[in-house]
Amino acid sequence: MPLFLIEGSKDGGLFGETIIAANIEDAERAAVIRLCEAWGEEGEELSDLGDAASVYEFGPSDYARNAADEMLTVLKLALPHIASEVEQRKHSGNDEYFADLEEVERQMGAAIAMAEGAPFMSSTPPANEAEATATLSAQIAAPAELPAGVTFNEANLETGMCLWEAMLEIRDRPDVAARFDEVGTVAMRHAVMTLIADCEREWEEARDRDEDHSPYDWEWCPAFLERNLARLGIETGEG
Repeated sequence: MPLFLIEGSKDGGLFGETIIAANIEDAERAAVIRLCEAWGEEGEELSDLGDAASVYEFGPSDYARNAADEMLTVLKLALPHIASEVEQRKHSGNDEYFADLEEVERQMGAAIAMAEGAPFMSSTPPANEAEATATLSAQIAAPAELPAGVTFNEANLETGMCLWEAMLEIRDRPDVAARFDEVGTVAMRHAVMTLIADCEREWEEARDRDEDHSPYDWEWCPAFLERNLARLGIETGEG
């Protein structure tokens, strides 16, 4: 059955949960129940729970991102066992399949390093490292223009909420809708969240110039988002 993303916001708090449902109608009914539980409110429809309450069906890119995360987890669990087996064969003098197993260890380590954005040092580089890297990157790493996002904390939670609300306000615009269709809602949400730090930094600079702005109001965040749509892969045709 398909996956759906439930989202909602209230009093500076964000709610997000992925569920499995037969169709969008079932997903919306489940969303009402979960959001009522989260906010301690009552409601029969999403519209009863605020403008930010919403349900999105996962697209192909969303499934791919989930698959990459799950594959990374499997690799991280398996790598120590592979490394241990390599060491045992190395010290026991049992070189049967040793080279193949050592190459598996190297590729798994490189894949994990790429996915986590960390350098990987190998004592046994492959014969065709470029080809191996390209193949592993396609399987594991997220698209460069859509980083995995940020971890929320109290300092940036409301800024992230306002940026995402600003994005939803223009979601039906043709240039924005095309990007949503291309990468999926979940990936777009991750991408928007990566703008939080710059949004708050620019507001601080505006405040230092004695300009009366708040990073959380409905004028500053939409204007900032509009100026930075190109960073999300959205070509507005301006400039």
